[in-house]
Amino acid sequence: MSKYASSSVSVLVDGYNLSPVLVETIARSTEAITQQTNPFGTASEAHTPVGVVKHTLSVGGALYDQAVDPLHPGKIADGGVGVSRIVCLSHEGQAKGKHFTSYDGAYSQKSEALVTNGALAKSNVTYLVSGAVYEGQILQELAAKTADWTTETSDGVDAADDPSNRHIPITSSSLAAASVITTANKHGLVTGDVVAIFDHTSVVPDINDNPAAAEAWKLIGHSITVTGDTTFTIPVNVSDGGINGYCVCVQRAKGGSGFLQVTAGATFTNFVGTVRHSVDNANWADLVVFTDTTTDFSTAQRVATATTTTAVRRYLAFKGDVTGAGSITVFAGFARGQ
Repeated sequence: MSKYASSSVSVLVDGYNLSPVLVETIARSTEAITQQTNPFGTASEAHTPVGVVKHTLSVGGALYDQAVDPLHPGKIADGGVGVSRIVCLSHEGQAKGKHFTSYDGAYSQKSEALVTNGALAKSNVTYLVSGAVYEGQILQELAAKTADWTTETSDGVDAADDPSNRHIPITSSSLAAASVITTANKHGLVTGDVVAIFDHTSVVPDINDNPAAAEAWKLIGHSITVTGDTTFTIPVNVSDGGINGYCVCVQRAKGGSGFLQVTAGATFTNFVGTVRHSVDNANWADLVVFTDTTTDFSTAQRVATATTTTAVRRYLAFKGDVTGAGSITVFAGFARGQ
C-alpha cells in the first residue's frame, strides 16, 4: 500500500498544523444536503436540497507523534468544532507552485484511534466542512521566517504550471494579421482572457509560450478575442499557419482568494502578508493584503480580491513584512476565481 510522508501531506486548520507523520490514504467528497419533503402517506420518497454543501476530507491510517500532542481537539483551543474555520490541504508536496485545496466554513471532525505503539498513534481522521471549497497554488510553503522576505526574487508561481488548469487542445492557427486559433472542443474562454500556447507546430512567427526569438508574448501570453465556441483570435500577424498543441488560460478577470496560515511565532510586533501578481514575472503589484498579525500566532485568513472581476495576472508571489525581531511560521496560497 502506498503511503504519503509528512513532507507530501499537510493539514492546516486555522493556524494549527494537524499534519500526520505518515498517511496511507486520503479521500475527498462533496455532498449536497437534502431533506425529505414528500407528503405524509405517499408511496415514494422525495428529497429537496436545503442549500448546504458538506465537504468531507478523510485521512486514513495516519500516524501522529504523541510527543507533540496528536489529539486534534487538544491542539485547538476551543475544541475545534462548531465554528467557521479555514482548512488548507496539500498532498502533492509542500513546495511553491504545488496544488492545494482550501475549505472555508462550519467545521467539525472525528478521530478513530486504531493502535498506539510507543510515541506514534495511528488514527483515521475525518474533517467535515460545510461551506466553500477552493483549488489553488502554494505561494509560500510552510516555513519559519526571521526577517522580511519575498518569493518574487526566486521567480513567481506561473498559472501555466497549475496542475488544475485546463489544457485546451488546438486544431489549427490561420494565416492572418489577427490569427484565428481553432480548438478541438468548446474552449470556454472570454474576450480579454490571456492564454499561453504550447507545442503548436509550423507557425511563422512562433506563437508558442517560449519562442526562440524574444517575441512580445514570450512568457507573457496572448490577449484573445473570442469569435466562436471553438475559435478565438490573437493579435499576431501569422504568415504560416500551424496545427496541434494546446493552450492554457493564464489570466482571467475572475478575481480569487488568498489564503494565509500562521502556525507559530514569537516576539514580532507586526506581520503583514501580501499576495503579489505580475504579467511578466518582473513587474509586480499588490493583489490582496492580509490583516496585520500581531500577537496571535495560530491564525488563518482568507482574503478575496477587491472584486470578483479583478484581473488576476499570470504570475503570483508572496511577500512577508515583519516588525521587530523574532520568528514566524507561515503558509500562503492563492485560488483563482473560476
